Amino acid sequence: MHDADFLRLDAQGIDDAGIVFSPKGKANIGVWVRGLVALHARLSAEEMVNRVEFV
Repeated sequence: MHDADFLRLDAQGIDDAGIVFSPKGKANIGVWVRGLVALHARLSAEEMVNRVEFV
């Protein structure tokens, strides 16, 4: 996603299940899919809690 509001919520310390972020226009769907697959292979759901990953 590329909604910076989520980054602001994270900066405020609000709990979340994890955020995967891409600046608008920086990643196409192929980049997103490859990034999410790699992220899924590297981190468990528990490890993603309150974490921000950039694609």
